[in-house]
This record gives sequence, structure tokens and C-alpha cells, in this order.
Amino acid sequence: MIYRYFAFLFCLPFSAASQTLSYHLAVDQFGYLPDAPKIAVVSIPQTGFNASDTYTPGNMLQLRRESDDAVVFTASHTAWNNGNTDNISGDKARWFDFSGFTDLGEFYVFDPGSNIRSASFSIGLSMYDSLMRTAIRTFYYQRCGVAKQVAYAGSKWADPSPCHIGANQDSHCRLVTNPTLLSERDLSGGWH
Repeated sequence: MIYRYFAFLFCLPFSAASQTLSYHLAVDQFGYLPDAPKIAVVSIPQTGFNASDTYTPGNMLQLRRESDDAVVFTASHTAWNNGNTDNISGDKARWFDFSGFTDLGEFYVFDPGSNIRSASFSIGLSMYDSLMRTAIRTFYYQRCGVAKQVAYAGSKWADPSPCHIGANQDSHCRLVTNPTLLSERDLSGGWH
């Protein structure tokens, strides 16, 4: 009996390691709110650059917890676009709707028939907080003509020298076709 127990424990870490991360199962990697619609898109290549990458999803897909690979939700997937091939992507697509699952945590979608998985994602109440902060900071990082101080931009993104402040640049722009003082305008500010 003890031998079986240790054999089980030995195999446990390898079950997740043998799964293949696949673009065939696409999720919102920013995450989902618990009560929001939650859809994973299953792509099945038909034509185009990835047509040779064949994939047939199993009848049922699983939602698994990242920390222990436990199956927490199982459901079938439904055809998108009436099962027709999308003209732009060249793929048929299916939807795996797990909106009814509202537990918080880190998860991934798994196809047990093909042993492929999606990227990891969160279901939570605050996963958009860092995304919002980063999106708003982008306005600061992309601001033209302003030095980016370490205190605000961080050491990796600091830029002590403002850009576009030289002669005939943003604050003294002139028409290319008429580069005279009369055509000069102050176009400073804005973003890259």
C-alpha cells in the first residue's frame, strides 16, 4: 500500500509537466471577474499559415486550478459562426463557456483528449488593478518633450533628457515646404 502511495506522489508533478501549452485554447490572460462572462476560444485551423497544424478538440474541456491541476469545471464547447471557417483567420472556432464558474484563483483550460492547455489566467476581484495602473502610466512614458524621472518611471524606464526640444523641433516646428519663421508653430506636448 505504501508503495502505491509513493508511486502516486512521484507521478503527480509529471502530469502537469507533460501538458503542452497551445494557442488552440485562447483565454483572456488579463483575467476575468467572478461574475462576468468567461469564454475561452478554441481555434481549429483550416486554411492559411497554420493549416497544417491540425487540431480536433475533445468533446469536453476542463477548467483546472493552476496550483494542483485539480479539475474544477467541465463542459462541452459550442460552435462559433455556425461552425463556418472565419474568412480572416482561416480557422473554425468554438467557445468554451465557463461563466458559471465563479471561484477565485489561478486557472487554465485543458483538453484531456489532446493533452493541451491554455495559458494561465486569474479569476479575481482585483486583477485589473495593475493593468489599469500600467495603462495609465503609458501616458506618462509616452509623453513627448518631458524628462521621465526615476521616482515616477522607475530605473528601467527613466529618461532624464526630454525628447524633441532641439532647433526646429516641437516647440519651433516649421513647415517642410516653407521652413520660414512665419510658418513656425509651437507643437510641443502630446505623445509618441
